[in-house]
Amino acid sequence: MKRILATTVALLLLVLAGCGGSTGSKEAAPASSSDSTAATNQPATPTPEPKKEVPGVTDTEIVIGTWMPLTGPASPWGIIGRTYEAYFKMVNEKGGIHGRKVRVIIEDDGYNPAKTVPLVKKMVEQDKVFLFMGGLGTASGTAVMPYIVENKVPHLAPSTGSGHWSNPVSPGYYAWQINYATEAKILVKYGFDTLGKKKYAIFYQNDDYGKEGLDTAKAEVLKRGGEVVAEVPYNVTDTDYSGYALKLKQSGAEAVLAWPSVKQYASLLKEAEKIGYKPAWLASATGNDQSLTQLAGSAAEGAYFVAYLPDPNDPANANIPAIKEWRENLQKYSDLPFANFTLYGWGQSRMLHEILNRAGKDLTRESFEKAAQSLKDWQDLATVTYTADDRRGITTGWIAQVKNGVSVKVSDVIKAD
Repeated sequence: MKRILATTVALLLLVLAGCGGSTGSKEAAPASSSDSTAATNQPATPTPEPKKEVPGVTDTEIVIGTWMPLTGPASPWGIIGRTYEAYFKMVNEKGGIHGRKVRVIIEDDGYNPAKTVPLVKKMVEQDKVFLFMGGLGTASGTAVMPYIVENKVPHLAPSTGSGHWSNPVSPGYYAWQINYATEAKILVKYGFDTLGKKKYAIFYQNDDYGKEGLDTAKAEVLKRGGEVVAEVPYNVTDTDYSGYALKLKQSGAEAVLAWPSVKQYASLLKEAEKIGYKPAWLASATGNDQSLTQLAGSAAEGAYFVAYLPDPNDPANANIPAIKEWRENLQKYSDLPFANFTLYGWGQSRMLHEILNRAGKDLTRESFEKAAQSLKDWQDLATVTYTADDRRGITTGWIAQVKNGVSVKVSDVIKAD
């Protein structure tokens, strides 16, 4: 009996040990099914998405690029780009835009499209610019436009009135300056209806810029029953304009329509004055600047231009916010002159500032385009509307005339159509 009892106790102890009973084992008991379910249903810690990199945008900086003729035959226009630097120095000193400072990269292409192409590639691929603003020159701009569109870099307010930037609409492109076709219609309308001229010559730069003005001007003169008695192209590298002046005089033109560069137009006006040729000079806004009157002197007196920005010399415009700000700040941040071309650059910069403000802190190229297309009858230096289908920018203009060395407004707004 004792043996049986001992064997039974031993067996019971073995069974208890196998079941994890009172053996003193420290092995944890298996979790219950409810414990397992609870562990499985715990929400996973979300993995933060990496912040999307935006070219030219950091937490502290926005990089914009442009190309300008800082040297060469079209250098009077180069002060437009230098105005951007002055404007954004002012903005940066006040804290920037949504906490970011704006850095402006200007490349000097000398008004030569062959130089523009590699400079634009450098700004996109090495400098990683967020956008371009005000790239100057129709031929230069046309040469780089496919590359800019392909790389999805916005280009705001090209410094040229070519219709290429808005017709057809291209992704990222927003024109600003009144286009050359509209200019031609305004000039011809004024020439016929106000000045009563019927015989016209056309003096134009022998490139895309000049030809765009030429084509529309010619069509408008003929449509009104007038006569185009001479078409006189010039090359921007030309230095002697006496032959051009003589050809215009010999044509018998009562009025000369012109799409010129500043230095070249000044040379033509001076040569015409020497030979006593005094037609009605009717030119693109591209020649309307104080630098022209400084270069041409008395030969510029009486010349007409298309205008589309308020005259900064007119006392009635002194309190326009953009002009007041320009007067108070341009020469605090630069050594640039108070001239139409620096006001032009100031106006472009103010528009970019407005769009970047609207785009908000989370700046991307998509938010920039959305903000640009929110401008509706936005009134600053000029009235601008952008939509998905309309990127023309400024669409109205008037006539200004040089009087006593200063360009003054001499007409109301003229509708082109």
